[in-house]
Amino acid sequence: MDPRLVYDVGVHRGDDTAYYLHKGYRVVGVQANPAMADHLRDRFSPRSQPVRSSCWRLASPRSRANSIGFATP
Repeated sequence: MDPRLVYDVGVHRGDDTAYYLHKGYRVVGVQANPAMADHLRDRFSPRSQPVRSSCWRLASPRSRANSIGFATP
């Protein structure tokens, strides 16, 4: 287990994620709301963050809703 890895499920606006990134943690986050997912993609894109991050869209097999997942290596 990596003590510097945080899982943020239900990221919403990304405030907790931003806090932990600022403190030097690696974060894996998931957001199910498509509108918030778009916001998070912009907020945590590699061009807007001093840390390296990756964002990707995930689709729920039970719905047509999109979600976003991201990780900071």
